[in-house]
Amino acid sequence: MNPRASLELAPDQKVLFASDLHLLHDDDPLCTGFLAWLEEQLRSHQPHWLVILGDLFETWVGDDLLDSESAWPRLTETLQREHRAGLQIGLVHGNRDFLLGPRFCQSVGATLFADPFVLTQASGRRWVISHGDAYCTDDLDYQAFRATVREPAWQHEFLAQPLEARLATAQTMRQRSQAEKRAKTLSIMDVNQSAVDGAIESHRAFGMIHGHTHRPGSYRTPSGHDRWVLTDWSIEPARQGGLLLSDDGPRLI
Repeated sequence: MNPRASLELAPDQKVLFASDLHLLHDDDPLCTGFLAWLEEQLRSHQPHWLVILGDLFETWVGDDLLDSESAWPRLTETLQREHRAGLQIGLVHGNRDFLLGPRFCQSVGATLFADPFVLTQASGRRWVISHGDAYCTDDLDYQAFRATVREPAWQHEFLAQPLEARLATAQTMRQRSQAEKRAKTLSIMDVNQSAVDGAIESHRAFGMIHGHTHRPGSYRTPSGHDRWVLTDWSIEPARQGGLLLSDDGPRLI
C-alpha cells in the first residue's frame, strides 16, 4: 500500500484533525467519547476530511486484530457509515499503530497518507502534516527504534508471528518504553525546532500540524513558521479535542 504524499483542498473545504486517542477497545470510554465528539464536529463544522494523525490505537499488531475480540465494530462501522455519506477519511501512522494496513483502511474507507505529507489549501498555503515523532530527533534511542520497526523486513517477520505472541511483544515493548521515558527529560521527548524548520522549509510550506508530543497549542518556530500541536485524549484527566483547518486558517477545538 503506497501512502498518499499530498492533499489539495478546494475552496471552502475543511479538514478536521484528531490525534493520539490511544484507544484500548471498542467499549473503551475514550472510543465512546470520540464517536460522540466526531458526531458533534461533523454536525457543527461539516468538514470534507477527517484526518487522524497517528496513535488512533494504544497498540496495533496487525490487521488480523479485526478477526479477534478486538474487532472494533462500533468504530469501524461508524467511520464507514460517515465515509459512505461523503466524509473523506485519512490516516497517518503513529508510533503505536504503525502496522495499520490496507485491510483496516478498507474497513473504514480510509486513505493512508505518508508521514509527512503536504496539504495545500485553495489559497496556496502549504502545511507539513505529520504524526510528529520523526522530529523528536534529540531522542536518539527512540529514533533508532523507530528506524528498526519501520523496516519492511522487520515488519514482515513480526507479522508472521502468531497474534498472541505479537500482543505479548507489544506489551513488553510498551512497558520498556514507559520505563525509559521516566529517565528522559521533557525537552528530549519534544520535537527538535531545527528539524521542524528544516521540514517546513524543504517542503516550501507555511507551517506544520502534528500530534505525538501531548503539548497542544500554537507555537512559532525559531525561523518564524507556525507549528500547531494537537491534544492527546484521556479520561482522567478529561481531555479531548482536535484541530479544524478552514480557509480562515487552523483552530484548535
